[in-house]
Amino acid sequence: MDRERTTNAFSSLDKVTDLVFAAYVEKPTMAETVEPNARMLKNTLDALAACNVPLQRIVLAGGAKSYGFSLGAFNAPAKETEPRLIAPIHYHQQEDIVAEWAATNGASWTVLRPHLVMGPSLNSPMMGFKSCPLWPACHAIQPDCKLGVRGLDAQLP
Repeated sequence: MDRERTTNAFSSLDKVTDLVFAAYVEKPTMAETVEPNARMLKNTLDALAACNVPLQRIVLAGGAKSYGFSLGAFNAPAKETEPRLIAPIHYHQQEDIVAEWAATNGASWTVLRPHLVMGPSLNSPMMGFKSCPLWPACHAIQPDCKLGVRGLDAQLP
């Protein structure tokens, strides 16, 4: 998250044209996640600009918190045209940073807001809880597919 170290780390990336930004810093409250996550993105974009990286496209990984998922029930299907939530959510600040940077530097951008992202995750019990019902459905469609979890693959017929 340090601006100078970020610039140094990116100093040799002179041919990069696309950035997928999915970094995230967890904090005890949603409000506390705003500043460090916004700073991390801003430092990344500023470092790439300082190194004259010809960035053309930015993909920002967001999530269902943009729609109020973390607050309980929300309108489904959620739509990007609905007004932003008033609650402090780092995704909003990140989108503003990317929109301004892209307009200034001539890049295009988009945000992905998946409800679920599956994969390895430390200290995230929600990952397994949300993905467990999905596995039998995937296995039913493609029985020879393996999850890669020791013991679980052997238990499925």
